[in-house]
Amino acid sequence: MGAVQNPRQAVAELLRGKVPARPLFLPIVFSLGARIENVPLRKYLGNPTKITSALRQVRGHLPADGVTCYFDPLLEAEAMGGRVDWQTEEGPAEVRWPAGLRSAEEAAKSGRVPVAVDVIQRMKDALRDTALVMAGLSGPLALAHLLLQSSEGGGGRDGAEQAETVRASGAAVGEIARAMLEAGADVVLIQERIPGGLAEECVAEGVAQLRTVANIIQFYEALPVLLLSAGDARGPLAAFGGAASACVVCWDWSERGRAQTAAETDQPICGVSLPVNAFDGAERAEPDSGLVETIRAVRPALVTTAGDISRIANLKRLAQLREALER
Repeated sequence: MGAVQNPRQAVAELLRGKVPARPLFLPIVFSLGARIENVPLRKYLGNPTKITSALRQVRGHLPADGVTCYFDPLLEAEAMGGRVDWQTEEGPAEVRWPAGLRSAEEAAKSGRVPVAVDVIQRMKDALRDTALVMAGLSGPLALAHLLLQSSEGGGGRDGAEQAETVRASGAAVGEIARAMLEAGADVVLIQERIPGGLAEECVAEGVAQLRTVANIIQFYEALPVLLLSAGDARGPLAAFGGAASACVVCWDWSERGRAQTAAETDQPICGVSLPVNAFDGAERAEPDSGLVETIRAVRPALVTTAGDISRIANLKRLAQLREALER
């Protein structure tokens, strides 16, 4: 695991189906920037200058293989026309849907998507290929689930109408991904899940849409990374089929044993995602040896986090893990 490698070259290898010499270290560090800039999260998410400033500071403390330029689960929902209601300036927030939604093409230019695109462009210029430019999106099924939960515009409840909602969600995710990729994104993290109670044709449509999104990402020679939720990994990995094989599949840390099994077979290239609160608290003289040894045993293609790390996380602990993995 001590090999030195260029992160962009590692992406190229993964796109060819080859596991790099050491796992890419790609923790999701985004909203912590609001604390760094001392602004409320709500204002931070809409301010590309504040975001870019914070990311530069994070980069100074955490020389990871990638920088998370935008990561907000409600980004696409707002772009599609949803109203994001914040309980406080720090969250949580929820979506209220209108009767009609924006088209996929309109969504890619709406809400905070232009903010995300701006940050990606700025960081692409600043990093100059010394680190990967990353962005996060919700998968078609996860986004559709938000839509279907709403009583204001859920798109219906029977299977055919559910599938149409998933189709619209997938189209929006694809166009927003395209905007990010054209701005310079190297890695797109897709948070996807298969919610219970969805009709069979709805799940099938979601899988098809996910495959399309992954193909769009690969067309730009960028890496699609599929983040599986805890408890979702067994069934969905089989259900995603070809869509999963087009991505690096990141197993939740609680499923790391299955990730190791997958890594030893012909299943899709796998990574692991660590708990978002794994780096809270004071720094240690050495990182958790059990954590390091388990990662080495799994031999993942990349190491990330299950979502955006806690806003009280200690970046020094993340840096310590990266250093340990390089030894």
